[in-house]
Amino acid sequence: CNGTPVQAHHLMRIGNRGMSLKEWDCWTVPLCYKHHNEVTLTGDEPVFWEGYGISYEKVTNYAIELWSITNDNNA
Repeated sequence: CNGTPVQAHHLMRIGNRGMSLKEWDCWTVPLCYKHHNEVTLTGDEPVFWEGYGISYEKVTNYAIELWSITNDNNA
């Protein structure tokens, strides 16, 4: 949506972790506050993304691509 500022959203269903456990940073995508709150309240992440016409597979691939570009292995 190009909303700013963005927040780091950890994809919830990767690795079958619960919402109280943060996913690895490689499973992170930027979301504006409105959409970050919306996806969290939805509780079913694939349904949230599909509602916007985005496949969940595409989102996970984007997270990995973003991680490969921004990851600092020395951090």
